[in-house]
Amino acid sequence: MSQITKQDVLRQSNALTTAAYSLGRNEKRILYIALKHFLDNPVDYKKTEFGHVSVDIETNRYASLFNSENASKEIAAAANAMKGKEVVFYLPDEDTDEDKAYDSFTWMVKRSHRPKRGVTTFYFNAELISIITEVKSDFTKFLIGDAGELGSGHSMRLYESIKQWANRRNNVSFTVQWMIDRYCLPKSYERMSDFRRRFLKPSVEDIAKKTDIKLRYTEEKRNGEIYINFEWDSIIRDKSTKVIEEELTPLEQAQVIHSKLVAKENVTKKELQVLKKNLTEFSLSGGQLCEDAIEALRALS
Repeated sequence: MSQITKQDVLRQSNALTTAAYSLGRNEKRILYIALKHFLDNPVDYKKTEFGHVSVDIETNRYASLFNSENASKEIAAAANAMKGKEVVFYLPDEDTDEDKAYDSFTWMVKRSHRPKRGVTTFYFNAELISIITEVKSDFTKFLIGDAGELGSGHSMRLYESIKQWANRRNNVSFTVQWMIDRYCLPKSYERMSDFRRRFLKPSVEDIAKKTDIKLRYTEEKRNGEIYINFEWDSIIRDKSTKVIEEELTPLEQAQVIHSKLVAKENVTKKELQVLKKNLTEFSLSGGQLCEDAIEALRALS
């Protein structure tokens, strides 16, 4: 496996960013390494033997990446904790009035620990990996080093949700119930006092202290539901942000710009020029322009 650094950008499928699951900090770190590996080394998941794909987590590399003094114990604990856990993808188009539709997958099918070699091998569910590595224009990007420094799996999940919108706007709102469901928070967190004290306040402080987003929030009740309105100033334009921006290929830039047009978000003239310049490659990759994109490009001409 190639060396992963703190400055490596992870493009995480929004299918995973919005899925329902609960992983702790060390398990999330393992997942970041695994996703980066599978994205960099794509395989035909339908032809995988025994329905799994593997990634070696080397103790010394994990220790270096996350400044861990207890890397071996953290990896072993993560392997044990991930055993039997599931990730759930909700399918609202298939819902009924009484019940929600979903697909549920276990993360792993096997784990192997080799202490003499300083490596633990995680065998991930191949069908699941095929879903969460399907990264086109619908993805969230962040630095592995930034996300991996956060202190809990809960603050990592909130950070990912904020990053999904951070490059398009300076605010986003989630209902309390949505966060409880998606992050698989304890049922006791349905009490707002527990939600604020145990999840919201520490997670926001963790993100503001350790990442490129200085997060703040307000609460609002609308239509019987409590919303948390998250706001932040423009993302700090430091070296980390520049790395993320430069990581996108011209085709990926065009795909992101088109997705903004699909979502009816504001697109600058410069962005339209990027889309126009890469229109042929966009089309060859299977992209089809929406009506708003066609009209905007005509106006640009």
